[in-house]
Amino acid sequence: MRRRNANLVFSLLFLLALIVMIGLLFAGRSNTTDFYENRTLAERPATSREAVMDGSWVNEWETFLTDHVKGRTWLIKADTALHLKLLRQPVVNGVLVTKDRLLGFNSYGRWDTDYLSDSAEQAASELETVFADYISGGGTVLYLALPEQYSYYRTYYPSYTENRQWLLEPMHAIWMDALERHGIPCVDMYEVYETMGVPAEMYSATDHHYSYYGAYCAYRTAMETIGQMTTLAPPVLGEEDLRLTALPNPYLGSRNRKLYGLAFRDEQLVYAEPVEPIPFERIDNGWYTEPWLYELPETEDEVITYNVYMGGDHGETILRTNREELPDLLIVGESFTNALEPLFYASFDETRSLDPRFYGGGLTMQEYLADYRPDVVIIVRDDTAYFNPLGV
Repeated sequence: MRRRNANLVFSLLFLLALIVMIGLLFAGRSNTTDFYENRTLAERPATSREAVMDGSWVNEWETFLTDHVKGRTWLIKADTALHLKLLRQPVVNGVLVTKDRLLGFNSYGRWDTDYLSDSAEQAASELETVFADYISGGGTVLYLALPEQYSYYRTYYPSYTENRQWLLEPMHAIWMDALERHGIPCVDMYEVYETMGVPAEMYSATDHHYSYYGAYCAYRTAMETIGQMTTLAPPVLGEEDLRLTALPNPYLGSRNRKLYGLAFRDEQLVYAEPVEPIPFERIDNGWYTEPWLYELPETEDEVITYNVYMGGDHGETILRTNREELPDLLIVGESFTNALEPLFYASFDETRSLDPRFYGGGLTMQEYLADYRPDVVIIVRDDTAYFNPLGV
């Protein structure tokens, strides 16, 4: 009898604890995104007969509970601190920790690279199809190929780690060849940086993007290439035309975000403004906003991220300077475009930027080109996304 009562009390206590945990879960689930992991958290699963029968409903609940459990951020941060500070592991949360920089960790092992040719051929063929009418109508397309941070720093990896040099070299060569064969002019920025000695200041020490200096180099290279390809001759910002500012704020790069802000490096975010101001209008996703290029912190102690550039990612941004004598530009790409837009806008009458991940205008790329009719299109892609479709 006593044993049965004890079991009953234990069951009731367990049930009470479960109810409390679920209550805390729903009481604290206001966040829909995770700042440190930089991703969207799982939504509460919808109940349907099909989902219950095929087992997906249970799996979705497991993901939801894992994402929203009370104290989740604190627990993961504590675990990260244990491996980073106490155990001093070289790889934590998928980040390779070195003295000077934080890099993306590559799993060990090699695989057959024969797929590269087929993937490059398919992706380049799709680009040719998308831009065929635009190019035949006199438009200019330039593919700006950028290395991701781990790719840029491939020679900086310690000897005991995998830098994927065996993949990066043939991938770049095959992709450049495929673009040329399909009539898409391209600049491989890694080759440009390489001729300069791959200087460390071109890319962030803690983020997967380039620094201001890497972005400015890409801008100048693209503008010089456009000048060689066309007779448009838009103005180009020289170093003497820009005023640089280095923010004193602690910079939280995307690699460090994965380490929950526990591995800051001595790095400052730099941005540039024209010495001679260029008035402009800004339109985000169809709405007029304040005309600003940088989301600047209010204090010097505030932690900042790469989102200082243009305020982060937007589906469609239009920067209109009302200088009708200049050509119009369309930039298509993802977050690497953010640091370029404050530079390109100074060289064109109207600069539009499309991020395929967030664009919700309902037009295909062919329809958008036919509707807007820009003089120049620059496709900005890093080498982790060469073979991915544009998605617009």
